[in-house]
Amino acid sequence: MDVGRTPTLSLVWVLAACGGATPMPIAPVAPRATESRSGDGSIDARLERIRTALRDLEGAEGALNTWPLGLLTVWRSQIPTDVEVADWSARSQRIARVGLEAEWERSEHTFGPGPVYLERRLAGLFARLDARFRPPALRVRPEWPVTPVIVASPYGWRRDPLHGRRRFHAGIDLAGGRGDVVMATAPGKVVRAAWDRGYGRHVLLRHPGGWESLYGHLEQIFVQEGEQVDLGSPVGLMGSTGRSTAPHLHFEIHRDGQSVDPQRFLDEVGFIVLR
Repeated sequence: MDVGRTPTLSLVWVLAACGGATPMPIAPVAPRATESRSGDGSIDARLERIRTALRDLEGAEGALNTWPLGLLTVWRSQIPTDVEVADWSARSQRIARVGLEAEWERSEHTFGPGPVYLERRLAGLFARLDARFRPPALRVRPEWPVTPVIVASPYGWRRDPLHGRRRFHAGIDLAGGRGDVVMATAPGKVVRAAWDRGYGRHVLLRHPGGWESLYGHLEQIFVQEGEQVDLGSPVGLMGSTGRSTAPHLHFEIHRDGQSVDPQRFLDEVGFIVLR
């Protein structure tokens, strides 16, 4: 929903972002073919480049409802083509669908309505991505809620990072960046989408067979209580809300009302039958 490269700043971009002289209008030109293919072409890297441009330009001064030239350049180069998307997994395509839409809304919230030609490109991409998502199968194998899977703190007893005392950790902490997309580990029903002091913004799903999964410290929640979700459906964005020291996902698995080691559970559960 995470490491990318900061786009190269042109002189025109720097002048525009710093409130300097407004560059002379020029006819729009298609981005060079190398723009969209330079560096890492994964959806995670593309989203990070857009987020970096937004962070760098949020304080820029300019005409009302006008996007800085630098932000336009990044968006033109980071919207994937159909050929590029075809090589991605279904999981990456879902991340693209949700992540690009979230960053577009953030760009419009900061700088006003986006250019129509870019909005149409995104709308076309979203329509084609939506058409590729198939109905859920009769049985599925649960998956990790984020990629890549980097366990920052395992399940079990540990020294609490806030007060240093020994304390039982009922889940595992998965490392990542603020804004990474968090997805449902299996099909299920949203039984809680709320906030509390410990988990911060969090989502609790109940899956076929009665077991549950919990996703804590979210920056943003995408689902509502009572909603049915599929395997890989985005449930929110990684964050650091609640009792947390840095952005990460706190991930729990509950079975028969008790927490179990998520890593061991996902390794041993195999396929689950959808009812």
